[in-house]
This record gives sequence, structure tokens and C-alpha cells, in this order.
Amino acid sequence: MKFYKVGVTGGLLCALVGAAALRLLTVREIVWEGNAPISLATLTKVKRSLIGKPFWSVTKGAVEGLLQGEMVSSLTVSRRGRGCIVIRSDAPALIGGFIRGDKVCLVDESGRCWATVPVWATHLPIFVIPDGVERRQILPAARVALETFARAGFAVNKLTVNRWGELTAWREDGTVVHFGSPARLGEKARFAQSLSGNGASEVAGMLDVSVPEMATNAVSDDVRLTSGSSLSLPD
Repeated sequence: MKFYKVGVTGGLLCALVGAAALRLLTVREIVWEGNAPISLATLTKVKRSLIGKPFWSVTKGAVEGLLQGEMVSSLTVSRRGRGCIVIRSDAPALIGGFIRGDKVCLVDESGRCWATVPVWATHLPIFVIPDGVERRQILPAARVALETFARAGFAVNKLTVNRWGELTAWREDGTVVHFGSPARLGEKARFAQSLSGNGASEVAGMLDVSVPEMATNAVSDDVRLTSGSSLSLPD
């Protein structure tokens, strides 16, 4: 009887130790970090899939599989303390979009399309692709131009880069601003912004600042484009 009691006590002790060890080795809490807009449905799915699983099974690949369809460009999975894993998911840096039918395909600087939304649903600039130019060709120059425009406080809602690298932008009021080569782009953008501020382009038309010292403001209705139109500028 004495040996029986010892055996039972030892068995209970082993069970308790095993349960405690199991709690230390399994996921009991998930902490989310980063700026990726994960949907509530996906957050719930991840929680149900990972809580109670051993740490060694919660790999980056496993989490990536659960996040399929979400706008996540960067992902890390790490352990923090007892029973806790940290999932950091960051959203892609979207720089603009291309017209696709009646919607806009939002892309990062590599040209990857992350989402397709109605035209009215995005504040990002639309990239107009001239004839004979591929989408990926205009993105590097477009990204640099948008960064320069932002520093100059010059807002645009459309932008194109022709095969020679010359830039043309559309403002919200319909004004088309031709910048020419990217040389001195910041100066040109500030000059164009100053003209807008002085009311020089209140009438939607063409503003040429390719040579700031000789900038003109010639109204020309035939250069106004709508979403998805091909570029057509006068010689």
C-alpha cells in the first residue's frame, strides 16, 4: 500500500510538472506590432490557429500562410517572455496606382500591385503610361519625383514620365504642369507652387516650368486628360 501511495503521488507530481512545462512551451498570448491593416477575420483566424501550439511550430512560414490576402510586405515572428509570441507585420509603401478598367491598381516602388480599388477610394497619384513605355520603366523616376514634390509642398493627382525621362503632372484643378527633365525638379516644383498660390493657374490649362526662367502659362484645353487616358501633349 505504501509503495502504491508513493507511485500515485509520483505520478501526480510528474503530471503537474509536465503540465507546467507544457504551458511554458506553448503559445498562450499573441502580441501584434507593425502598421499592416490586418482584418478582424484574419486576426481571429491566427489566434485560433496558434494559441495552444508549441513555440517551435509557430514559424514565419506558418504565419505567412495565415496572412495570405492581407497587405503585408514585411513579417517577423519572435518570442517574448513566457507563452507569448510577437508578430510584427508592416504594410507595403504604396506610391501610386495604375488604371485597370474602372479601378486603380495600387503599387509599391517595385511595381507590385497590392490592391485594386475604385478611383475615388484612393488619394494616391495615378501614373499615366505613355505609348511605348512599360509600367516598370516609369516607377523609379516617379517615386523620386513624388518625394521631391512632397518636400516642395506641390500636390499632384496624376503623373507621367515619357521615354526620355521628362515629367508631366496633373493637379486637382485640371492644370497640366510640364516639368521637362528631372534636373532642378525641386526648384521647378516650388516655382509652379508659387504660381498656383498667386492665382496664375486658376484656369485649368498648361503650365510649362521646364525652364523656370522662361515659364509660361498657356491655357490649352486639348491637354486635359481623364483617368486612364494616354498622354497627348502639344509639341
